[in-house]
Amino acid sequence: MAEAGALIETVSLPLTSWSTIVFNSINAFKLVNADGDTQFVRWRFDPEHGERRLTDEELATADANYLFADVAGLLPITYRLLAQLATDDDQTTDPSKAWPEDREWVEMGTVEITGLDHSREGDGDVLVRDPMRLVDGIEPSDDPILHIRSYVYAESVRRRSGHQPPDHLH
Repeated sequence: MAEAGALIETVSLPLTSWSTIVFNSINAFKLVNADGDTQFVRWRFDPEHGERRLTDEELATADANYLFADVAGLLPITYRLLAQLATDDDQTTDPSKAWPEDREWVEMGTVEITGLDHSREGDGDVLVRDPMRLVDGIEPSDDPILHIRSYVYAESVRRRSGHQPPDHLH
């Protein structure tokens, strides 16, 4: 039990920067190939430099906005995009249900952040991190929470910017 306590304590420490944060999707998405074959996946972005957390000493002296303050100096920031493959037994409509650790992971590519965008958030061009903005070949699962998120994001856009959100967000 002491080992579990140490793990929780370590996991609760903040990450050192955007370049050392692992991003995990909790929602399942369906990949569809040209033949109509489908595969449910959950996404993971693994930082090129690995995950690193602040020590207690670093945390004590960190600026409140340290993740944002130094991001330009970290560029480019690179992540490997991975997909965890579901089996027929895996839950795809409830993000609170973890998939077993032994599920296969497939590397899908690389995402590289090369610069900051200072042109957004003006004249109706509002940044929206909506997971339902999908490209051909990627479809949402039937998770009801996933399907409501566009409406929540649209309200967030309206409240923070005063702009009416794009039509695809209603």
